[in-house]
Amino acid sequence: MRNKTGLFFAIVFASLALAACGDDGGGSGGECSGDILPGDLVITEVMANPAGMDTGQEWFEVYNASAAAIDLGGLTLDYHKPDGSEEHSHVMEELVVESGDYVVLGGMTPDLKPSYVDYGFGNDLGSFLNGGAVLALKCGDNVIDETTYPDAESDDGVAFGLDGNVAPNAVDNDSVDNFCPATVEFQSGMFGSPGESNEPCNLVVPGQCTQAGNMRDTVPPAAGDIVISEFLADSEGADTGKEWFEIYVAREVDLNGVTAGVEIGKPKVSIDAPECVTVPAQSYFLFAASDDMLLNGGMDNVDKTFNFTLKNGTTSTGDGLLFVGIGDTVLDQITYTDSTVAQSTALDPAMLDPTANDDPANWTLCEAPYGDETNHGTPRASNSTCSFSGMCKDGDTFRAVNPPGEGDLVISETLANPALSNTDDAQEWFEVEANADFDLNGLAFGDNVDNLTVSFTVDAVDCVSVKSGDHVLFAHGMGDLPRAPDVIIPTGFSLDNMNGNLFVLSRDVLLDALPYGTARDGKARALNPNGAAICDAEDNYAGGNFGSPGDANPASTTQCDPL
Repeated sequence: MRNKTGLFFAIVFASLALAACGDDGGGSGGECSGDILPGDLVITEVMANPAGMDTGQEWFEVYNASAAAIDLGGLTLDYHKPDGSEEHSHVMEELVVESGDYVVLGGMTPDLKPSYVDYGFGNDLGSFLNGGAVLALKCGDNVIDETTYPDAESDDGVAFGLDGNVAPNAVDNDSVDNFCPATVEFQSGMFGSPGESNEPCNLVVPGQCTQAGNMRDTVPPAAGDIVISEFLADSEGADTGKEWFEIYVAREVDLNGVTAGVEIGKPKVSIDAPECVTVPAQSYFLFAASDDMLLNGGMDNVDKTFNFTLKNGTTSTGDGLLFVGIGDTVLDQITYTDSTVAQSTALDPAMLDPTANDDPANWTLCEAPYGDETNHGTPRASNSTCSFSGMCKDGDTFRAVNPPGEGDLVISETLANPALSNTDDAQEWFEVEANADFDLNGLAFGDNVDNLTVSFTVDAVDCVSVKSGDHVLFAHGMGDLPRAPDVIIPTGFSLDNMNGNLFVLSRDVLLDALPYGTARDGKARALNPNGAAICDAEDNYAGGNFGSPGDANPASTTQCDPL
């Protein structure tokens, strides 16, 4: 019950002027204080399916529609299934509700009731049926109000309230069509307005919406118009309020009537606005568990809130599912087998298609921070700042890797047996000469006669671009080299000293191989500029090591072997 000015005097007046009465002990109402007439009290909101355990969290709300304060002492609360079975009742003790005020009655003992509940009736009414049942208020044999509340089976934590567009009355609440699910969160995971006026139910005309004050036919999305493009199912810390998903809208449509959920056939959120929710072509629309920046991780661009939970898809809990549709028609759906804490799962921006997003290979984890930077993703924006297979980061955005083709590069020199190190792989290096502009990302190298056994891959996130004429130096570190390497060779890769054959693949295609054979102590094996022979390097660059790492190879006429 919400306090109003003069409540104390109302209670005193009620205590003096109204006579208390007792419980009649049956399905009929008790002997209420004063003259309460049918319609004076109105059941306005019901929480039948709380989030988590129902026990001790169910409640319903009653409005005083009369012109005077009413003492609810002796009023009988009645509950039964729609077929009349399993009837339970409770006779209330003294409680005054003022004219135009609300009182919240809860299924818990008085000492355990939360702050938003004014009166606890314990377990006297049993457990509310999630699928809808009958609640009534009785005085003796007089039914003051009775309503059948809506089916809340698919709406965990959501109260159903009588349409707030009109003043509560005992006629409107006779129809479940005049109740609608709450969208305002009054505590974590719970939606409703206990003790307050209800939200207006949207006055939606199917197939129409209001634009600039005028009604028009909606332009609904069809197959191919909507694509689920990104989602965050597992946020940093508690998931509450931080989960979200995004849809890409291919052409300009109205999203009125669009639904979404995590179980086909059971939508849990619907865009039921009377105004036209028009989304431009090639844009994004963001659904989130909360539009409060303090709760949702700092997002200020939420378009629509939802009140369900995205499954953290793992092998132990089963695959996650998400769908978007209109009416009973599913326009797009995805399943996912895993999710990563604090990182969204994002669709390749080149694959914005409701068929392409069925392929897990077209999704990746997104490392771009947003909002308060505790989580990562691109909510309501292009996924171009996320990394995908076949893409690399060029400045602030990702682009497709520009791979070399056959003839675009040559392995031009390699030092497999350095003279200045007890451990060869600490000083080993090799060089690639570029004959075209390309990216090194994705190139795979190995040192084996089969030209197939890959030892390492250039898997940098940033684009590693080279220009035609560059001599790209690969090494384990600076060592005694005259300049820093362009690419660091990972630990564990070692060039063979016998029967050496260094090769490079691009997307499983062999681009080049350098069969350098037996490594020379301290001398690189280098291609002659004409590419017809491999020779022992003659230029000393440090101590006992010879070669031209990172530079063009000089011509040589001694110690050369034809290729």
